[in-house]
Amino acid sequence: MKCEVIRDLIPLYEEELCSQASRELVEAHVVGCGECRALLLDQGGPILAKVSKRDGESRQGAGRKEDVEMNRKALQPFRKVKRAYNLRILIAMLLIPFLVFGYAEVSGNSLIRAAKGIYMADRYFDGLVEGDHAKAVRYLEFTGGRYGEAGVPFADARERYSDALEGLEGMGLRFTGFDATPDEYDSMGNDDGFTSGYVEVTAEWEGKPYNLLFWVSAQGKKIDIGLVEVLDTGEGEGSPALEELLDRLLVTYFPG
Repeated sequence: MKCEVIRDLIPLYEEELCSQASRELVEAHVVGCGECRALLLDQGGPILAKVSKRDGESRQGAGRKEDVEMNRKALQPFRKVKRAYNLRILIAMLLIPFLVFGYAEVSGNSLIRAAKGIYMADRYFDGLVEGDHAKAVRYLEFTGGRYGEAGVPFADARERYSDALEGLEGMGLRFTGFDATPDEYDSMGNDDGFTSGYVEVTAEWEGKPYNLLFWVSAQGKKIDIGLVEVLDTGEGEGSPALEELLDRLLVTYFPG
C-alpha cells in the first residue's frame, strides 16, 4: 500500500471514521514504514505500545504531519455530521419505548395496565392483611357502587369503607394472606382496555380458615371490588353467611 494512501487514512483512523478493514491496513503498513509510523505516533494512535518513536523526528515526517493536520481540518464538517447522526440515533432509541407503551395505552392492549392493576391489588390486600385500613382504602375507586353513590362525597365514602373494615375486625374476621396471580384462576389481565382478574385471599373467622375469591377490576387509576366469593374452609365447605357479609360490606362496584 502506498504511503500517500495511508497518510490520507491516518486522520480517519485517529477519529475512528474509517472501516475496520482500513484500520487494519494502516496498522499493518506502519509496522514496516517508519515515516508513516511517526505520523501515527504523533497523532496519538492506539499502537503506541507496538512501535518505536525513534524515526518520528525526520524533516519529511514533520512535513507529512502538516498534511495530516490539513486533512483533519477538512474532516471537521464530517465529524459534526457524524455526531449529529449519532445523537439522532440515541434520541430515537430513547423515544421508541415511550412510543410503544403510549400506543399500547391508547389502544387498550397494554401489559402496563395489567401490571398496574396487580400492583394496586397488592397494595389493597396488603392493607387488609396488615389491618392498615387507611392503606387499603387509598387504592379503591369509589364510583359506580354502594360506596360511590351519587351525592356521597369521596371522603365520606372512604370513611364508610374504613368503618366497614373495622366492623369486620370487630366480628372476628382476620385476613391472613393473598395471591394476586393465582394459577387456578384468571390473574389480573388486560382485555380490550378493561383490566380485571381474581385475587385469592385466606382468612380466619369463628375459629375456621377460609379461602376467599375477590374479583378485582382496574379501569382507572384505582381498583374496584366487584365480587367476593367464599370458596371453602379448607375442609370442603363454604359459608353463605360469611359470603353475604363480605359482599355487603366490601364490594365497591358492580359491572354491568
